[in-house]
Formats: sequence, structure tokens, C-alpha cells
Amino acid sequence: MSAVVEFSHIGNIDMVMVAGKVMKRNGKLVGVDFPAFRRRVDATRDALFARAGAPTDGSWIVKPYQEERNLQF
Repeated sequence: MSAVVEFSHIGNIDMVMVAGKVMKRNGKLVGVDFPAFRRRVDATRDALFARAGAPTDGSWIVKPYQEERNLQF
């Protein structure tokens, strides 16, 4: 029984009911307007980045350290 819990993931869940209301059916969320949700997520992200003064193009991400070759001391 523990294998079912420990090795399952959201793709294994076909249906979810909360207080008698179906929230997920046939593996898909029910009653969610995804384009509207995406617009809200994007607007929130843009507002957070604007307040932080960070660009939204990903140029703020720190590049992994790479050792330079042929260094002369």
C-alpha cells in the first residue's frame, strides 16, 4: 500500500471531489478558464519583476561558474 502513495504523482489521479463537487475529471481540471488564469499569472509576474527592477527576459539569472582556461599567474 505504501508504494501506491510513495510512487504516485498527479498524472495518476483521474478524479477529485471536494465537498461533493467534482474538481478534476478524466485527469483534467474542471471549471478552470486557463487563458484567463495565464493572463493573471503573467500580470502578477510582471508586477513583481517591475517592483524588483528586474528584467523579465531572464537576463537576471546568474550564470553557472565556469573555470577559465589558460590562466597565467
